[in-house]
Amino acid sequence: MSLRDEIFALKPGREAVTIPGVTGPVYVRGLTLAERQSLDDSCYSGEGKDRKQDLTRFRPGLLRRTVEGEDGVLLFSDVDEPALARLPADVMEPVFDVALRLSGLDRKTERQIEGNSGAGQSAGVSSTSPNGSA
Repeated sequence: MSLRDEIFALKPGREAVTIPGVTGPVYVRGLTLAERQSLDDSCYSGEGKDRKQDLTRFRPGLLRRTVEGEDGVLLFSDVDEPALARLPADVMEPVFDVALRLSGLDRKTERQIEGNSGAGQSAGVSSTSPNGSA
């Protein structure tokens, strides 16, 4: 297998997470680059000079893109984001933390996103991995 083929064969990490009050674990996986871009884009509204950062969708957006059933199928879609946003934070925070870590994000870079409110700046965050990949 060529180096190129090895790179294209890479898959996001996946981890089982137990949610109190839920029968059985859910599975959390890291974002692909396309999903990461989609999440970043969802954190903005408007166009051009009117483009503004809107982080209200960051947490539910990350969860809907990363939480799967045992079969590897995502449990949530974009229509579920408002319901995800209403879930108890103390219960979902451990799931969110795993999604951050497996996606190459962490709490420090999450805070950088939240502190970066300039229009036209990317909502993307830097990877914490030593080789700069996310």
